[in-house]
Amino acid sequence: MITTSMSFKFTAAESIVAANWIAALIDDPDVRIHKYPPFKGVDDQSTEPVYESNPWADNFVTNGKYSWRFHFIESLCTHKALFTHSGDNQRAFLVDAKKNIYGMTDDGTATGNFQGFTLSLANLENIKVSDGTVPSFSPFKITLLDSEEFNASGARVNGSTFYSALSELIDVNVELSTPPARTTSSIHVTVKTDCDGTAVSGLVAADFEAFTSAGVPIVIATAPYADGVYNLTSAAAFVALMTINIKVPASLSIKLYESLGAVTVPSIP
Repeated sequence: MITTSMSFKFTAAESIVAANWIAALIDDPDVRIHKYPPFKGVDDQSTEPVYESNPWADNFVTNGKYSWRFHFIESLCTHKALFTHSGDNQRAFLVDAKKNIYGMTDDGTATGNFQGFTLSLANLENIKVSDGTVPSFSPFKITLLDSEEFNASGARVNGSTFYSALSELIDVNVELSTPPARTTSSIHVTVKTDCDGTAVSGLVAADFEAFTSAGVPIVIATAPYADGVYNLTSAAAFVALMTINIKVPASLSIKLYESLGAVTVPSIP
């Protein structure tokens, strides 16, 4: 499943280009799309069509609604993160086992804009703890607002060549590392995943940014990495109360991480 804002859409041509999906995953937070972990189980809770029967005829009322309760078998960190995605003011693309991406077109034609189905409900339920016979899992229930979006306006994009390569951003924390002691030319920092504290390697100097308390940028010249620590150096002097962070996801050399906030350097010994 991929969820989006209500206004998100691709043109028919854009929807088949992998780079467009990748860019949307690392876009600004208010317009970013989100790729969910793979489903490890599903309860189909859709309702049957409703008819009214009388002595003269059987009359159609409604086709019922599409509703599913998906199972995620992930870490507790992921379970907690999924809570932030509950809510009905969003759309969802659904993806089958062959990586076909299902959504709808905004005009009901094959050439219309491709967008997700409107959700009337998206709710992460309490985690189901293992009883020794089945694994613990996170139930996530969604209900489509209008079944006709699927029946009358449904559309499909073949994502078999790129869907598996799409990655949800990983939250990281940037923190000061001491020792070694800070100097005006060298400050050591760590970058670790927020979920489990795993050290992030592979970043380069251009991935970091620093600003004085007045907002003046300080260019990071080098950032060698060793034993989980980056040694940031600069031709300009580092100063107290400056902030250090990694850049926004779209500007990183590894477009996989997002910082939860800059770290402030309290003093330079």
